[in-house]
Amino acid sequence: MFQKLEQSTVLEADLMGGFWAPSPYVGLKKSWLWPETTTGLDHYLIACPDETFEIYNWMQYFSPHSLKDELQQCGFEAPTMIELQTGSALGADYGDAFGAIVTV
Repeated sequence: MFQKLEQSTVLEADLMGGFWAPSPYVGLKKSWLWPETTTGLDHYLIACPDETFEIYNWMQYFSPHSLKDELQQCGFEAPTMIELQTGSALGADYGDAFGAIVTV
């Protein structure tokens, strides 16, 4: 999933279809990626007629293997991995072909 992301800048009226505030507003979204830690930052600046605010959305992206390793290093048992779109449990050999996952 991380490999499909791109650094980008977007400036748009009612950014994300009006998600951030009642219309009208102008939104600026700047995305940065750090491949060495599979970390991303989406920085949003929302300018409304009466106020301006910012949101910093930090994300850590995990593969099934790296998430399993991270959890086990913290003392948790190996989690069950579920593919979000299908609801199917992933087998022991996760491979690289996965999208969003849920752990139980």
